[in-house]
Amino acid sequence: MNLIPVFHDAGGAVASIRHYLDNALAENTRKAYRTDLAHYHAWGGAIPATPQDVAAYLTAHAASLSIATLQRRLVSIGKAHVIAGHASPAQSELVRLTFRGIRRTEGKPQRRAAALLKDDLLAILRQMPATPKGIRDKAVLAIGFAAGLRRSEIVGLDIADIAFVPQGMTITLRQSKTDRLREGRTIAVPFGRAFICPVQIIRQWLDLLAETEGPLFRPCAKGGRIGSQHLSDKAIGDLVKHYAGRIGLDAEAFSSHSLRAGLVSSCAMAGVASWIIKRTTGHRSEEMVQRYIRPVEAFSFNASGFLF
Repeated sequence: MNLIPVFHDAGGAVASIRHYLDNALAENTRKAYRTDLAHYHAWGGAIPATPQDVAAYLTAHAASLSIATLQRRLVSIGKAHVIAGHASPAQSELVRLTFRGIRRTEGKPQRRAAALLKDDLLAILRQMPATPKGIRDKAVLAIGFAAGLRRSEIVGLDIADIAFVPQGMTITLRQSKTDRLREGRTIAVPFGRAFICPVQIIRQWLDLLAETEGPLFRPCAKGGRIGSQHLSDKAIGDLVKHYAGRIGLDAEAFSSHSLRAGLVSSCAMAGVASWIIKRTTGHRSEEMVQRYIRPVEAFSFNASGFLF
């Protein structure tokens, strides 16, 4: 993270501290911090900074960066100060009021990926080609939806994380975005109906893969050759967009997050209790589950709909 303050390196302590600091955060979080601080330093910012410095940085980018990005940059700057042993200027009244003013003046509704609903997913699965790439893509979409996984969770899976049981299969997430202590959790996925069964789809992919260890999802080259490395994060979003477009949906409205949002929205529309949804997705609050219900799906939950 390059956030460690300069001090006397007694017995190589700096390297050890850096190692444990890095492992205190998920890799994607570390990347975000590095990006945020690089942008701040490129602008001319320094650590330590005064509240006036940080307020000026926010003001300089108020019209060009989203509110969510500015907020994350502010968190990164504040954390860098605290780790270095300085008071965080991000907590000052000047910076807080400046950011509030920017939010009220420049704030726009946050763009959210469209949910890939159950019927959309089934339409896609029905036309997946029986090629190695098609079988892999079918498995990615099926497991991403059925388990409500984030893209990092999908690409991080290893073959050893999948276990078949009489009721279906279990998926072990060794680490996820909200599991900062790496305690891990297990998601149970039951058998489905006929060709849409996610358990059988994963079995089909594993039979083709013919491996007992290593990454679950891997790149597939032209000609059907399967690689040995984990699939990239970006590949999941590209895959969802591609297949959404093939069934006539607006591809640009979808992303890798559409699978997770699709499960939550589809379950909510079917009347599944929120505590069951949370058990699958790992959400800790009712508020977060409700945020996943997209505008179109929300029509199912408007009170007046039960009167007319």
